Amino acid sequence: MLASVASVASAQYPHAYSEVFHAIDTTYAKGDVLLRITNIDFLKNDEYFSDYIEGYTLIGYQLRPSIVCYFTPQIAIEAGAQMLQYGGTTKYDNVALLLTAQWRINNWATLIMGTLDGHLSHNLPESMWEPERQLFDKPEMGVQMKINRPHLNAEVWLNWQQFIKPNDTIPEKFTVGMSAHIKPQRTADAPWTFEVPLQMIVSHIGGQISDFSERMQSLANGSATIILRKNFSRHWLQSIGTELQAQFFHAMVDGNVRPFSDGWAFYPQLTFSATNFAMNVGYWRALNYFSLYGNCNYMSLSNYKADKYSKNRNLIVAEANFYHSVQRILKFAIGGKLYSDVDASQLDYSYHIDLIITPMWKIYGSDRKAKK
Repeated sequence: MLASVASVASAQYPHAYSEVFHAIDTTYAKGDVLLRITNIDFLKNDEYFSDYIEGYTLIGYQLRPSIVCYFTPQIAIEAGAQMLQYGGTTKYDNVALLLTAQWRINNWATLIMGTLDGHLSHNLPESMWEPERQLFDKPEMGVQMKINRPHLNAEVWLNWQQFIKPNDTIPEKFTVGMSAHIKPQRTADAPWTFEVPLQMIVSHIGGQISDFSERMQSLANGSATIILRKNFSRHWLQSIGTELQAQFFHAMVDGNVRPFSDGWAFYPQLTFSATNFAMNVGYWRALNYFSLYGNCNYMSLSNYKADKYSKNRNLIVAEANFYHSVQRILKFAIGGKLYSDVDASQLDYSYHIDLIITPMWKIYGSDRKAKK
């Protein structure tokens, strides 16, 4: 998966998933109605053999038909559904209704409520948020504020994952997040790029009005990265750069479910990007690291062996990805990733193929044509 390829963008799947969520577009007029169909076909094979995570394969498609109604160029509602079917099954998994209300408050701030622009769009590192959640998790739901300024792209959001009622036997679950990408430079075509992404999420499992057996937890993960890269004017070669990333884990309420309540990680990387191609290699050094929603390859605890715990984690991580776009309607991506456990002399790997088709038609409104 395209996890934190900073040489292309600071988000996973920088091209393949860029059009899944319909961000409000002020070129549409009052009364415009759009029909959108998002089709994601995927194959993700995780060949994991370590004691921290078991290997598995994801293959199938995700379908998201929806209707977008513009009440003004700044206010829109999108309603639809999301359906997921795995290859070899006869039913849909994670069927969910979609309802997004968007208000573009001004030229740089947008409020989103209902179904959020979530998962990969938060630009979180793979160790904090597993990119595969874009494929199998239900859509995020809650409230989100996005800021887009010349020197800052940022968002804060609340994703309410499990609602409770009085006398329920399940806990409430929600995640609060912040992601900011600071860009001090004045121009995007400068010979050198300096950027500082900052991310943080706090996940809570608990609630007062429910009688649940699961232990209460409030966990925080954070990341700070310094990105420096050299940009080139050649058509095929885009940039060569480096990332210095530091992360932390802190359990405010740990429920005594793990042998530590604080941890950290340091992750330097080298990055390279060319036309439709990106690759990076890095060294993951961690002490007592854990994330509730991250990839378990990076963690000190196993997700399937209760007695597996390693205080220190040392990994060499490398990935390469090719992507291709046909206008805005079709995105194609293929690539792979290696995880080399230095201490255990264990090599795990994964590879993926993705085809995303996002057609959109204007079915009612002004004479202006909808974007394709």
